[in-house]
Amino acid sequence: MQWQNFNWKKLIAPIIFILVAIGFGLALYYLFFKPTFETPPTEEPQGIEQLPDATTGTQPGLTEGEETTGIPELPTKSITKITAPEKALLPSEIAQGGLTATTALSFEKADKISLDSTGKNPLIYNAQSGEFYSIDENGDKKLLTEKIYKNIETIALSSDKTKAILEFPDDTNIYFNFEKNKQITLPKEWTEFSFNSTADKIAFKNMDNDPEQRFLGIANPDGSGIKYIESMSTNDDHVEVNWSPNEKVLAFYKDGDTSTTSKLYLLGQYGENFKSITINGYGANTQWSTNGEKLLYSAYTPYTDNKPLLQIVDTDGENIGANNNSLKVYTWADKCVFADATTVYCAVPKEMPSGAGLVPRLADSVPDYIYKIDLKKGTKSFVAEPDGDYTIDQLQVNSDQSRLFFTDKHSGAIYQIKLK
Repeated sequence: MQWQNFNWKKLIAPIIFILVAIGFGLALYYLFFKPTFETPPTEEPQGIEQLPDATTGTQPGLTEGEETTGIPELPTKSITKITAPEKALLPSEIAQGGLTATTALSFEKADKISLDSTGKNPLIYNAQSGEFYSIDENGDKKLLTEKIYKNIETIALSSDKTKAILEFPDDTNIYFNFEKNKQITLPKEWTEFSFNSTADKIAFKNMDNDPEQRFLGIANPDGSGIKYIESMSTNDDHVEVNWSPNEKVLAFYKDGDTSTTSKLYLLGQYGENFKSITINGYGANTQWSTNGEKLLYSAYTPYTDNKPLLQIVDTDGENIGANNNSLKVYTWADKCVFADATTVYCAVPKEMPSGAGLVPRLADSVPDYIYKIDLKKGTKSFVAEPDGDYTIDQLQVNSDQSRLFFTDKHSGAIYQIKLK
């Protein structure tokens, strides 16, 4: 047979038919006859169930569920459930525990803020302009005095905001009466001033060149009527002048105690032998309650990962040192403000860095949430998340708790949040 005469079409036709039949048969098999295999369901591991209504995780800035510091917690009479704020599409005009509209009152740097004599508006000092002024909710300014004092280093204000002692970098000290528009120069050796509640006395440190002549003293605001209270000698750095609102305590003396605690000694103006207070940690940052019966403080230990833990302690009469409890909040006492004797508002970093108690600047770029703490009930409630990444430096709340004011650490601008 010769290959060139072979009829190839007769051979190819049946081969194509066979392949098509096989393909069609396989398609029918996969569509109708192939068994399906399901992945067996994974059994949930058996264990302890989540408690009803509990939420997963903790609010940033608060210590986690099991306290590892060994510090007693503030007893609670009721519980306020705190959940992490959720981002809203639009910020709320009034604080309701979420993203909240934050209004700039002034973009000028506020080096010092307080409340004015009415308790309604912030009182501001601007070091660059040298002005003291109050500012209302519309941003309108009202000068307290026409006098200009630039580059003041520290300011001690009386509680009625009618008097101030101004300390300058060259050690010049000026007592200024805003009502009388009158100033008096005080001795350069005096520093760290604090007014009593009636603004008719001041406490101060006398920092003479001779350590043996260094003392804690009191006087009239104009510098007359000096009274020697306590010798400081070379221990002046352990003394913090901080006159209590009830006028019983002039200053603190801080000293070490154990590897995890320190001591706070209360110094009065009549040589009283007050009980000492055990501070749970080191680096105590303090703030008096409005009636002087409690002391809010923050301190750090290795057990808090060297983060500043907010705590509260009694400071009046026989109760001095009693009820020394953790508030389970990581922040500094000077980022808080008392609205009344039992209500505290605090700026709380969203994530407190490890070691920030030792090196506070580690938290300088961390934005803050705002909390309200009820010391009577022992509850914490989330107030607001400002609608911007603000690291809060100074915090104030007006007298009817309708507006909260704060300065941003980076710009110095002053902002307000409506609480009511």
